[in-house]
Parts: sequence; C-alpha cells; structure tokens
Amino acid sequence: MKQKIFLTRRYSNDIYKLIISICHNDAIKVEKNDLKLEIINVKKNPSLKFLLYCVGSFLLGFFFSKNKILNLTYKNIRFGKYLIAQTYRDYGTYTSMFKFYFSLLKNIYLASLYIETANFYLNKFQFKSVYLDHCEYLNGIFYDIFYERGITIYSNHYPKNIFKVISNKKNKINLEDCLKIKYLKNQKKNYNQKGIKKILKKIFIHKNNYFPWVNDINYKNIPKENYKMYDYIVYAHSFTDAQLIYGVDGFCSTLEWLSFTINELNQQNKKFIIKAHPNFFLDAKLEYAKWDKDIFIKFFSKFQNNNNILIIDQPIDNHELIKLLNKKCIVITHHGTVLLEMIYNNFKVISSIGNFIDTRFNISNTWVNKIQYKKLLRKNWKNLKSCKKENFYNLINQMFMNKNTFYGKNNYESRLRNILFKMNKIKDKKMTYIGVIKAFKEISNKEIIIKKMRVNINQFK
Repeated sequence: MKQKIFLTRRYSNDIYKLIISICHNDAIKVEKNDLKLEIINVKKNPSLKFLLYCVGSFLLGFFFSKNKILNLTYKNIRFGKYLIAQTYRDYGTYTSMFKFYFSLLKNIYLASLYIETANFYLNKFQFKSVYLDHCEYLNGIFYDIFYERGITIYSNHYPKNIFKVISNKKNKINLEDCLKIKYLKNQKKNYNQKGIKKILKKIFIHKNNYFPWVNDINYKNIPKENYKMYDYIVYAHSFTDAQLIYGVDGFCSTLEWLSFTINELNQQNKKFIIKAHPNFFLDAKLEYAKWDKDIFIKFFSKFQNNNNILIIDQPIDNHELIKLLNKKCIVITHHGTVLLEMIYNNFKVISSIGNFIDTRFNISNTWVNKIQYKKLLRKNWKNLKSCKKENFYNLINQMFMNKNTFYGKNNYESRLRNILFKMNKIKDKKMTYIGVIKAFKEISNKEIIIKKMRVNINQFK
C-alpha cells in the first residue's frame, strides 16, 4: 500500500519551514491522517512527448514571437506563460537575443523534466495535497498538472495570506485568480468609513510598516524641477521579479510595457515623468534589484536629454513628490500599491488588468491588450474616468481591514512578528518583513514557534 504523503516543492530551515508546517498541519487535519512530508525531487528524464510538441511548435513558427510563446499550452498546461516569466528572471535575457533564446531552450528542457516529475509522483505516491511556491514561474507546471488531477494546492503570495486551492474541474482556478482582491457586491457599502479614513492616513501619510518592501529604502531629497509642467507620470516596476504573476495583458514583460508607453507618449509629444521603482535602490541587498536598476539605466538613460521627459533615477519619497505634481497629471502604472496611493490623492489612473485588484471595483482605467492601452494613452484627462470613493473604500476595506489578508492580524508574518516580540527575539514590534524573516532564520529551535502559530488559511474552490 502506498504511504500517504504531503508533497512540497521546497523545504528549507527558514521562513519556508514555518509556512510549509502550517500547510502540512492543515492537510493532516483535513485528511485525518498522518502524512509524511515528501519534498519533490525533480527527475532527470524529460517528457519526450512534450519536447516533440515544442519541436512541432517551433517548426510552425510559434517560437519566433514572444507573444506567441506566451500563449502556448500543452495538455491544459500554460507552459508558455511560465517559460516567459522564468526566462525573464535572468538579467542576460534583456541584453542579448542569443541569451534570451539560450535561456528559453534551457527552460523548455526544465519544463519537460517538471512534467515528467509531476507524473512520477502521481503514479508512485498517494497524496491529496501539495505546497507549491512561486507558481508564476515553472512551478506553475506542477500547479496545472496537479490541479487537473484533483490535488489541493497550498501556496502564499502577496496580497494574500497562506491559501489553498481546491480543484474545481468545471471552472478552473488559476493562481492569478487567487491573488485578486475580489469585488463582493454585498460589501459595497458595508464598511466603517471612519475606520477606512483612519487606516488610509496610516498607509499613505505616516511612516509605517504597511508596505514592507520599501521600508529599507534610504530616500533622497527631491531635485528642484518644475513638476507641474508634466502631463503624465509613469511608474516603473521590477523587470526580473514575478513577471506575469497577475495575468496577461498584451505585454510579455514590464520592460516591453514601459518601452511601449514611453514610445507612445513621446510620439504624441507629451511631457511626462518616468519614476524608477524604489526597490531598484536596494541593489546592495538584493541581486534582482541590481539587475532592475541596470536594466532601467541601460534602456532609458537615452531619454535623459529629451526636454519632454524627466527621469527620476534615484529613491524619491512618492508622498512628497505628489505634492509637486499638476492635479491633472495622468498616472500610468502597470500594477502595484502606487495605484492606490494615487487614487487616494485624487489622480486619474491608467493600469493593467494584470493586477491584484478585481476590475469590478472600477477604480482605474484598465486595458486588456495593446490596442485598448494605446486608446487609453490617447485620451485626454477629461475623457478618463475618476474613481468613486465608494468603490475605493470598498477595496481598502477588503484589502487592509480584512484580518485574513496580507495586512491582517491573521497573516502568518504578523503572527510571527508578535510571537518573536513576546519571546524577546526581536526588540521592535514594527520590524520590517525582511527583518522578521532574518530573525526567524537565526532561531535554532523553530518548532517552539511553529507550535504557537495559529493562522487561518484562505480557501478557493
């Protein structure tokens, strides 16, 4: 008889030990069985059928266009999307077409190993649950295969807490579906307006711990410029981290999107600001941040002498910058929390459907493909819609006041911070996310803390 197991894609003596233990214990309760923890070991034998399929696709010309690659599927596996996201994690793929295709071919081979590995575990082991991390990359192959076979998938990613996806064959739930802040019609006016306004001030006016990825930034003084002369402000995003995680919108990467945006606005002779993401300046701490900064400089420094374009290539506090902008300045962002900050400050925003916000909130002007995006870029300020306060408050209520989201009290990181503080493992109760993770990693007996953790796992089915 096959031993019953809980399968996991990774396991390490750091924050993943905590996350996976939470998922493992939940699976034991649900299945009412003692489940052995089994780590996925990628097999060395490729799926020959998949490789032959790729050869056929190549001969048909599907690999000569990145957008065609993006849409490739194999037996309900959206491998094209995962290939593009994985390939663009490598800095070299942005600087050389040869390196792009070399990395792509390598990832095609890895994809064939993942397919064969998934089938191996399905045939050789008895399991109903699996933990998968970073499913926007090649791990998405495991997600699609296991989902089709009725396996419950545990994962975690911003802006959600730890969650599990229960297979629904009638209506497939993709990873990006789980990450959306869903529009709930019955919550449209069911919120405390005073509470919303109070939390908005904490988020967008005071220094706080709401956005942990920017707490380690050393901001510089804003250069003296006439910021009111600009019609648009464009916010850049990471180029190498989590591409396509929130879905597709006609662009293969945020670099393609940003280049397209600049070219379109430049052709229209518009005056606009390009603001680098603050994470670009964590290059001394994070390798991908260094890559992002280098890519930004390589591709956009050529516009430095263009009188219509102002490039902000240093860490500037957006809260202070907002005060200097023209009130009719149009905001362009692909996704992210800057969208919320600018709406809070009454700006009109253009953003992608590939976002963590359900489009039914109707808070910005969204595009689903390049044609729609180009039309939005050619609209003047008065023809773009503003966000209704009611919709914005509804979103903020669900995102920040729901105790089961990333910012809620039930978030594993919030619980962990409180436990570490009470155990005197950290001295600052508002320590940054990165600081909390580092502190947990240094603890030798992590089981004591894991036993204290009580986290509600969001469920999708």
